[in-house]
Amino acid sequence: MKTKIFIVAMLLINTIILKAQITLEHSYNYAVSVVNLSVSGYKYSALDATTQEVKLFNLNHSLWKTITLNIPSGYTLQSTNFISEKLFNLDNNVELLYTYYQTSPSTSYVSKIISETGAVLLTMPNVYNNFVSSTGTNGTKRSPQN
Repeated sequence: MKTKIFIVAMLLINTIILKAQITLEHSYNYAVSVVNLSVSGYKYSALDATTQEVKLFNLNHSLWKTITLNIPSGYTLQSTNFISEKLFNLDNNVELLYTYYQTSPSTSYVSKIISETGAVLLTMPNVYNNFVSSTGTNGTKRSPQN
């Protein structure tokens, strides 16, 4: 009998204490993901395709940085990847890789690695997929796919 009373008591206590529910913290008008920057920590990353900007938000949803992507007229943004600090250079600036394309007169792609200041670190014509992999003691390597 004591065991039954104990079990019922524990169920009641757990019901009272463990009222967890998922709640909406904030909503954005863009696709958002979480990035972990090596210096600045976790941020929300949002791509605003309309203004061609990557917006980085603190975890309290306040705007931290905005990075403008330079996409030529007639081209369409395909993707942004590898938002980081110190992956592509050694300063504390945020850098990222983005790819854009055009379909007329023929399909062509361009991938760029830029710094938050807009400085172009690398331009890769005719590259549409990029992969970055750690090679252990040999550092990190980028392998493009044309």
